[in-house]
Amino acid sequence: MRSVEVALKVLEEIGWRQPIGVSELSRRLGLSKTTVQRSLSTLRRAGWIEPAAEARTAWSLSIRALVVGGRAIEAGRGLRAIAIPVMEDVRRRTEETIHLMVRERASVVLIERLDGIKPVQVFNPLGGRALLHRTSSGKAVLANLPADERSEYLSRPLTTGRTRQPVDLATLESELALVRERGFALNLSSNQPDVNAVGAAIFDPAQRPIGAITVSAPAARMTEAVCLANGPIVADAARRITMGLRLRA
Repeated sequence: MRSVEVALKVLEEIGWRQPIGVSELSRRLGLSKTTVQRSLSTLRRAGWIEPAAEARTAWSLSIRALVVGGRAIEAGRGLRAIAIPVMEDVRRRTEETIHLMVRERASVVLIERLDGIKPVQVFNPLGGRALLHRTSSGKAVLANLPADERSEYLSRPLTTGRTRQPVDLATLESELALVRERGFALNLSSNQPDVNAVGAAIFDPAQRPIGAITVSAPAARMTEAVCLANGPIVADAARRITMGLRLRA
């Protein structure tokens, strides 16, 4: 059973950090490289991971893992089936890339992406994740958590996405209050260089934030003013998905 537990930890860390290599996995998990390599070999034979396209010495989740994860989400909420037509509408209106994220504990995870018709240089992989405070989707979720859950999250040591500097909690809390007021969150190149995004929270029938829909694009094209103009479009899309989940419940 120990080997199974180790393999699952390795799989989860790959989902969190992908693409990621043996040395970093070993360091982050506190395991020997031999132990990590053994788990990687097992996971690859089982079809759960594959070499990353951009770095053959690194690993990413396989299509099989993403499909199984997507089916689990679909079985639990039917979220993708409801969200995709709405995402298509937002893509037509903005011509930019649309992401569907779900909350998984302290993170948001990408489960669907519709690429825009305009050129981009950064593609977020399915299964990729980020801590709640580092992205527009995560901040949209974090802002709408019950106060006790939000306080618990904010009580942990938080760092910025790019520079890994400590987060100014007063500034973050003011931003989250603005997110609740506006109905959408912005991320202005703070997670990925030269990429801006706007996101809005999706709620389950019990009115708990379970994910978010976002629009992202190069900052040169999607300026702060464009993000603000797209905010109501994204907020309306999130509302429509939320309504669909409520009707389906």
